[in-house]
Amino acid sequence: MHLSSAAWVILIIFVVFIIALNLNLIFAFRKKHQDGDWVDKIRKANQSAANPWKEEDENYEKLSNKVKEIKSSNPPTDQKTSE
Repeated sequence: MHLSSAAWVILIIFVVFIIALNLNLIFAFRKKHQDGDWVDKIRKANQSAANPWKEEDENYEKLSNKVKEIKSSNPPTDQKTSE
């Protein structure tokens, strides 16, 4: 099978293109993604859709723990006021 010189040039350009594409993909996957890129935004949207009140629940849990801590450190006194 004999190829013309134009066919060889096209074949070499195609092979170089495929190699460059593969190297680009390899380096892109090795590079860590930056914070705030579209993958993080999609992941955050998915998490908030799964549990939309997560932040509020965590804040209420913190408040509840603080109230329990205050109540345990200051026991209630049974002082009756005279009327």
